[in-house]
Amino acid sequence: MLLFVQASVNKSCVVHVHHEARDITDTQCNNLLNFYARCERTFDAFQPVSRKRQNNTYCQSMVTAYERMQSWETLSDLGRYHKLNFANRHTYGTIEFRQHSGSTEWDKLYNWVCLTANFLTYCKDKTSRASMNFVERAWFPKHLKLSKRTWSFYKERMKKLDDLPREAQTGRVRIAA
Repeated sequence: MLLFVQASVNKSCVVHVHHEARDITDTQCNNLLNFYARCERTFDAFQPVSRKRQNNTYCQSMVTAYERMQSWETLSDLGRYHKLNFANRHTYGTIEFRQHSGSTEWDKLYNWVCLTANFLTYCKDKTSRASMNFVERAWFPKHLKLSKRTWSFYKERMKKLDDLPREAQTGRVRIAA
């Protein structure tokens, strides 16, 4: 039996995805922060303006977080209002991905969960280079082992939502350390 619910969203609605993180080390969390900051322009390209860059108080940039990282005792000190939330890692054993806009569309939700799960798995297994250059978009499907379905979905989202000039989409930009 299928149940249909009349649900709707507006700009104040968001999707938060929690992934199991009990077995993730501090080093792996640092990798996650580093890679997310490096890939933030691509993550931003999938989202509406209200969920990009520093446009939202409750979903702040990981680039800014990376630049301030040296002054924290732990990633929990970052606070919960960033695109990644490490605050509940020790209490509930999860890392929260906060960037996605609200949605009732199955494809958006399914593909976001797939993307974030693959991204977390990749970051657990890899160590980022010391340099903090943005990663080019071609990196995503290959290294994250995204299915053709998921990557096609995100390429279409980028066509609709990406507001960066073409040269900024693929150019390597250095972040101050």
